Amino acid sequence: MDEKLVSEVAQAIRSGVTLPILPGGNNLSEAYESQHQVTKILSPDGIDGIKAGVTAEGVQKYLDLEHALIGSLYKGSKCSSGESLPHVEGRLIETEVALRLDADGKPLSIAPALEIVAVRFASSDQMNASNLVVCNLGAD
Repeated sequence: MDEKLVSEVAQAIRSGVTLPILPGGNNLSEAYESQHQVTKILSPDGIDGIKAGVTAEGVQKYLDLEHALIGSLYKGSKCSSGESLPHVEGRLIETEVALRLDADGKPLSIAPALEIVAVRFASSDQMNASNLVVCNLGAD
């Protein structure tokens, strides 16, 4: 994906507006490269972790996948207990399981978590695995 489109995707995510038309023909390797470029714009100080998405077998089949997809958790996107969030049309809340790992990848703790997701494709035909990866699985 060219630099201009990467910038437009990042701006759309930041502003909470409809994503620009994405090429969709990206293979997943190219899509992850674009995701990393988008994430660097939205979270220039790094990320707070990673997340799995599209973990349900039925959705994987629909998207012609044999595995889950990976996204980044933007630095500073974590909310404190008791914090309130404004209503945003189209935003979804997903229940999750959060794991804290040490530097070697060994679990330190496990806890329930909520994930705020917003996927704002311009049209339903934009919903495919590579476009989901490009927009960081809707991390909001």
